[in-house]
Amino acid sequence: MPTQEFPDLERLTAGLSAVFHQEASSKRKVRVLDRKPNPEGSTFPTEIVTCSLDGRGSRLSLFVKYGTREFDSLYRHRGDISYEAKVYRNILQPLRMSTPTFYGVYRDEITRVPWLVIKYLEGSRGHWSRNPEAMISAAIWIGKFHAINEKRRLSPGLKFLHKYDRKYYMGWARRANRLFGNLQTRFPWLPTVCEEFGTLLPILLERATLTVIHGEYYSPNTLYQDGICSPVDWQSAAIAAGEVDLASLTHSRPRQLVQ
Repeated sequence: MPTQEFPDLERLTAGLSAVFHQEASSKRKVRVLDRKPNPEGSTFPTEIVTCSLDGRGSRLSLFVKYGTREFDSLYRHRGDISYEAKVYRNILQPLRMSTPTFYGVYRDEITRVPWLVIKYLEGSRGHWSRNPEAMISAAIWIGKFHAINEKRRLSPGLKFLHKYDRKYYMGWARRANRLFGNLQTRFPWLPTVCEEFGTLLPILLERATLTVIHGEYYSPNTLYQDGICSPVDWQSAAIAAGEVDLASLTHSRPRQLVQ
């Protein structure tokens, strides 16, 4: 595995021990049994770690996501590892929905970057076109999540979340027009859409019900197994109209499946 991105075994063991010490309020002995890189793509370095606690025979599978010294927020669309940890701690953990168990966050003493430690979940990603039930399950899950968080979005513990305002939306329209405006032969409608986009914003900012959204609710960010949906990768969570997640959910899906 790339040693430049991942801590050595001693640092990994020390970091996980610190996380479980915080969780249990007592010193716990962690033994790393196995580790392997995450086969799925990710914004941050990630790996799957199998360990035992206190010398017990049972194994615990962890998903460890490592922060980086340099981070691109994509114009405040994404948060860093510390941001995602707050999403798990303040928003997801109290709801007890089918998301990975949050164990804690640790700041490496050498690199000074945070680690996010959650439970590793088995499951298929991105197979909605072959399994319609997975997409239906994802739609039901996010609908319940939006409904629960319509009022919770005003609570003090959620003030850290990014908010989609007029400046945020118009920034993406301007960048799209600037980056792809030279492709008018292929997309003659694009400049007009970008220029007129602002007239439609009241639908998202004033008429729509605001809630907590995932922010990148695409199929690769949703695990599905045994009829259970488990959304992951919450670094883009924000306050916005729930329709944003619906657009992501149905993006590039067959028309018949979407209907």
